Amino acid sequence: MDRTSSAWAALGLGPADREIYLSVLAGATDEAAIREQTGRTTREVAAALRSLREQGLIGSGADGGVVAGKPLLTLRRAAAHLHTLAGEILDESTHLQVLHDRTNIPERNRPDLQVLSSTAEVQRAFADLLSGAEEQVLACVKPPFLATGDFAEDEDEQLHRGVEFRVIYDPAALEFMGGLDQFTSTMPGGEQARVSDGIPLKMFIVDRQRALLLLSDDGSADDSGAVLVSGTGLVGALIALFETVWTRAWDLTDPPPPDGVVVDDRDRTIISALRLGATDEAIARRLGVTTRTVGRRIARLHELTDTRTRFQLGWRLARLTGDPQE
Repeated sequence: MDRTSSAWAALGLGPADREIYLSVLAGATDEAAIREQTGRTTREVAAALRSLREQGLIGSGADGGVVAGKPLLTLRRAAAHLHTLAGEILDESTHLQVLHDRTNIPERNRPDLQVLSSTAEVQRAFADLLSGAEEQVLACVKPPFLATGDFAEDEDEQLHRGVEFRVIYDPAALEFMGGLDQFTSTMPGGEQARVSDGIPLKMFIVDRQRALLLLSDDGSADDSGAVLVSGTGLVGALIALFETVWTRAWDLTDPPPPDGVVVDDRDRTIISALRLGATDEAIARRLGVTTRTVGRRIARLHELTDTRTRFQLGWRLARLTGDPQE
């Protein structure tokens, strides 16, 4: 449809109406003359003249015939009306969108929860969730583990496809995998891994849309339950929880302590205690010193190793002290 046809269509008029109006402009003053010039039928001419009169584009002459009205004034008046109508339509669309959002946003954000009660159901959901990852997997990992096949092989394939893996491991998970050195030597290339003793629960979040929460916390994977979650509200809260733990966790890619870091026996005791989550008061009692002395030593070690949390400090200095890295 060309611009001229679109303009007439906006007025509710068609090609026949325009053709007949042009015939009147050319001098046709009655229906017979219009039919002769345009080749239109009696019914078509009568209908067009009726529509043109309603729009003010034609009127009646002194002799009873038809005459053309002034198109500029008529069409500008029609355009002004359409402009007003367009504004009313936009206002109405905004109002309707608000009503739509009020009706649909709660439904869209309402979490879809599926409780999985058997180990077989959990394993199947876990495998389906990870195999469907397209962009990102966020995971908090700690024992007990699910026997779901060769997860490392699946992860390698997804990493190769560009799926981002960010995984937080509980220290007990590293111990299960043979210790820190063994784990880092076999860690899939491209995986971003950190260690934290503050993992609240085992969970896997895929593509920021779905999550699997493992509920067993008694050291046994037998018939452990789980909840499969979808919905932006609850999954968003789980992502925020993951990011909080991630920020405080120790990055396994951190370089070893600098050569200039020298520790004595008291520092070794402090580092071992930190990795166990001991307080300054407990460490001070063990060493027979004041808590202020313990605080000063910890502050010095933080500065030397550029760490932010006590857990990060204990794990980063584990290699330096020769402690087993469970």
